[in-house]
Amino acid sequence: MLRQLEDILGNCRFEPVRLACEAALQKDPEAGLSRHILGLIELWSGRIQEGRQLLCPAITQTLELEVQNDKNGSMAVDAARLRAVGHLDQAIAIWMRRLILSPFDPEGLAGIAECLQLLGRLAEAVGFMKALCSVRPEDAQAAYNLGAALLRNREPGEALPFLHRAAHLLPGWGAAWMCLAMALLQNSQHAQAVQALNISRLLAPEDLVSLSQQILCLHYCPETLQKDLPDAYAQCAALLGPPPAPADVALTPGQRIRIGYVSGDLREHPVSFFLEPLLLHHDREAFEIFAYSTNPKVDSTTERLRTMVSHWREIFYFSAEAFVDQVRRDGIHVLVDLSGHTPMNQLRAFAKRPAPVQVTMIGTMLSTGVGAIDYRVTDAFMDAEGVPAHWTERAMLFNTGPVVFQPPGDFEIAPSPVSKGRPFTFGSLNDPAKVTDDNLAVWAHILRRTLGSRILLVRRPMNPMKQKLESMGIAGDRILERDYQPLPDFLKMLAEVDLALDPFPYNGLTVTLQSCWMGVPPVTLLGKTPPSRAAAMVLARMGLNGFIAENQGSYIDKAVAFFQDPSALVALRPRMRELTQAAWCQGEAYTREFEDNLVKALAERQSGEGRGHSG
Repeated sequence: MLRQLEDILGNCRFEPVRLACEAALQKDPEAGLSRHILGLIELWSGRIQEGRQLLCPAITQTLELEVQNDKNGSMAVDAARLRAVGHLDQAIAIWMRRLILSPFDPEGLAGIAECLQLLGRLAEAVGFMKALCSVRPEDAQAAYNLGAALLRNREPGEALPFLHRAAHLLPGWGAAWMCLAMALLQNSQHAQAVQALNISRLLAPEDLVSLSQQILCLHYCPETLQKDLPDAYAQCAALLGPPPAPADVALTPGQRIRIGYVSGDLREHPVSFFLEPLLLHHDREAFEIFAYSTNPKVDSTTERLRTMVSHWREIFYFSAEAFVDQVRRDGIHVLVDLSGHTPMNQLRAFAKRPAPVQVTMIGTMLSTGVGAIDYRVTDAFMDAEGVPAHWTERAMLFNTGPVVFQPPGDFEIAPSPVSKGRPFTFGSLNDPAKVTDDNLAVWAHILRRTLGSRILLVRRPMNPMKQKLESMGIAGDRILERDYQPLPDFLKMLAEVDLALDPFPYNGLTVTLQSCWMGVPPVTLLGKTPPSRAAAMVLARMGLNGFIAENQGSYIDKAVAFFQDPSALVALRPRMRELTQAAWCQGEAYTREFEDNLVKALAERQSGEGRGHSG
């Protein structure tokens, strides 16, 4: 029987087995083996109570008689050895044998979950982690691992109780508080996220990763919570130390300029929409292109981007020092940060100035605070109100705009819902982390003034946005929620929206451009800092200033006016793609301007005119 169960369950791909067992039980409710197998699957999928009820004691006894088992000896040693040399499927098979014999064995549950994660099978690993947390509820590491996995799996609401558990079981563990903060942020709980990050920073003041997360989180928060940003940037500068003197530009006449792009998002991600036009249009006779990927995750977009560069470097496992050495061996003239303070950045390496000229662009449209990064790509609109005093880079102003957009494809633009007799629908398909309570209060005001309208939101499980709107007097049946979808289905959601509502103070950029491409402009609130001017920048370059509000009252009035007379929206919808194409999809012109700016920056560095950082 053990061999039979191993053959059935050994690869941990449970769904076909589940369906077969359920079908067998429909024919014969007393089929003990099918019940037992289904119980194991329920248990290892995280449904502990259901699994316990299905397990068959008689089968457990049979297994114990079949095998004078070695549950706590050589199995673990063999699995660990196989895992160490990368034979993960074989390690899983051994752990599975152990778990078949002892379904609640903590070491087996932890071992198989680790192997599944390393194979990228995160959803399957989560079930085993849930089982482990049920048998070891006081294990802070197990709770943390599960919470972090759920967070990576876009389930921050479900992650929260496990991360709370980890942080309170080990209150001095800074990493647990940082991960909890990220789950709170993605669950639209900004004030609580700031509190958790403050605790994390107190516990680990030298941790640059935690500090990066704090800087990024604060920019997402309402302005009333952003008072600690100057101090956070100062701490970043102190941790990284003073920037070294710029390296000499070893560039001879006729030599190609070597550009290195550094990112953890060289995959289906907003960064790729802005990087791909550059890679497509670079002058390969004048420039040699390198890509440095800081993320082991790959997809079809990754494979496409690989074909667009001369050299691709996987640096996920590199230390900052090893990465610096690689950049210098590659002879990079211009190193480009595409991450800012988002995860998997290489800011510690940039601080060591491995290249003569260093630039930040695309990732967050924010300052890095790294003195060794020379330039920040922007335009006159984004920087019209100036930038905060703690921002460090010199502005590299583009006439073509700070980004260029790769259109997502020739998807059909659907007619406005209201033009087809459906209720007028507002929509925000932005990351819920950007949706503050101030946003929700303004949106609730709009909905109260537009009786019969609806709002469509992108949902994360257990996110409280809908409940918050209901507490503000908005009926639940007026609040539509949709799960995250792959890009084609995500874009189709815009067919349900008449008018988008942009979040503030951290605007949507990628989603704004995608919405405009699909015929749906947003109402946006014009702020004073670059991240709070991004959507207005998109609209202004398209000649759509009528969608830009100067204050919250104007934002509300504009949305209400479009509801009361949607004819302008209906007429504009089919023209939006043409406007977007003309303003934001001119890859060749943007790339030539970028290249000209890099040539100028290198010439200044060679002549000694370029400064190391702005003061």
